[in-house]
Amino acid sequence: TNGVVEKQPHLLLEPSSTNLIAFSKDINQWDKQINGTGVLPVVTNNYTISPDGTKNASRVQLDIGNGTTSNDFSQVAVSLGSLSGDFTNSVYIKSNTSSNYNVVLTKPSGSFENKIVTSEWQRFTATSLSATNVTIRVRLRGNEGTSKNADISIWGAQTEQQSFATSFIPTAGTTITRAAETCNNS
Repeated sequence: TNGVVEKQPHLLLEPSSTNLIAFSKDINQWDKQINGTGVLPVVTNNYTISPDGTKNASRVQLDIGNGTTSNDFSQVAVSLGSLSGDFTNSVYIKSNTSSNYNVVLTKPSGSFENKIVTSEWQRFTATSLSATNVTIRVRLRGNEGTSKNADISIWGAQTEQQSFATSFIPTAGTTITRAAETCNNS
């Protein structure tokens, strides 16, 4: 665990889970939304090497100009509609420049969490307990303490009905369910 050999190793088995985002790697399929001083996001598919070693991560350029209010935003988003329960959003993000960016990853309920994006791939998560209108958004917004602009890559987005993130389940136009993992003859 964390690079240390344990005296009594263990096996991690994941439960069944469904990635509810139909396009987990093709961010160009997501809604591009702006308001106020926000500039329409620019998305370029297959821009850089993703964590899976393939050149399939999307470049996303966000900009809110000098906006400072909740009305000033630039975001990419997927709305999954009226669902209820515990949900977790997760997504891999990295900076395309030498600059770090402060961006928002929304919780499935719509409230936000600030994330510091560096030039290394990081998997960010945000969980909502008892969500009722499920969304995922990566954004800049004037009143949320974000950067004014960001040049980032996004890959491996996932929203699942769990109170924690499981390993990435790739999708390409439809939701995908992974069966629960089991261990036999242990």
